Order: sequence, then structure tokens, then C-alpha cells
Amino acid sequence: MKAYILLVVGSLFLTGCTSSLTSKDFVLNANSQLDKSQLEMWNYMVGRWYGNQLMEDGGVRQQITERFNDGTYKIIFRYKKPDSKVKEDIEVGQWGIAGPIYFSIYRGWIDGDKFIPANSSEPSNYNAYKIIHLTNEKFKYKSYSTESVYSLIKVTNDFTFPDL
Repeated sequence: MKAYILLVVGSLFLTGCTSSLTSKDFVLNANSQLDKSQLEMWNYMVGRWYGNQLMEDGGVRQQITERFNDGTYKIIFRYKKPDSKVKEDIEVGQWGIAGPIYFSIYRGWIDGDKFIPANSSEPSNYNAYKIIHLTNEKFKYKSYSTESVYSLIKVTNDFTFPDL
């Protein structure tokens, strides 16, 4: 009789667990290995990249992006406004990829030799992009929030900005 009661109680317990599932879809273990293409994409992203594009206001924006293997980045932006004034900013943060998504987390900027942290509760400091094209030589991606499209080319580690 005790065995029968334990069997009934155990069945009810297991049925309760199954009925509380939010989905019948299976998920992979959190520590599953990256597939070859994911690792290849990561390796493509690491290094120094250069972009030079027009801005809406008629100015030009250049950028040198350095992505490091530890998931951090540094971007030097150079802006030339239509009135010929040139401004430079240095941004730092974290980056990553997940499938066809490239993402960045802006952590702050560099002013001289001083790090100025960003407000981590500001939603605009977190960005996601659709990877349109990625090789070891070219990277094109589109912002999900602004729909801006960015195109970069891989450059050597000693590359500096050309004249504007």
C-alpha cells in the first residue's frame, strides 16, 4: 500500500512539473561549443578596421575600430563638419557576436589619458547590429535601432587616419 501511495504522489509531482513547462522546445546546454563558423567570425572581427562615410549633415565620419580577442574594443572617431571643423572622440567598450548579430556595449570614452565611464543604465549604450557581410577583409553591418549601415575594411595595426 505504501508503494502504491508513493507511486501516485510521485506521478502527480512529475505531472505537475511537466504541465508547468513554458515550452516543449528543447534548448542546448549553456556551455555548448561554438560551431566553426561562429569561431571563424569572431576571429575575423578581431583586429583593426577602418570606415569612412558621409553623415546626414554633409560632414564626414571616419573611424578606426580595434576589437580585441578578450571582447573589448576601442574606436577612434574623427568627424569633419561641413564648416571644416574636425573633432575626435575615443570610445571604449565590449563587443561580441551571436549568430548573425554583432553587439556592442559602450562603457565610456577616453579624454586625454583619463577614462570617463558611461552611464550603464542608459539603454542607448547597448547596440545590436545585423551582420550583412563579414570576411577577413570587409565588414558590413546594419543597426537594428537606427537602420544605419556601416562598412569597414580591415587595415594593418599601424594604420592611421588619412587626411580629411
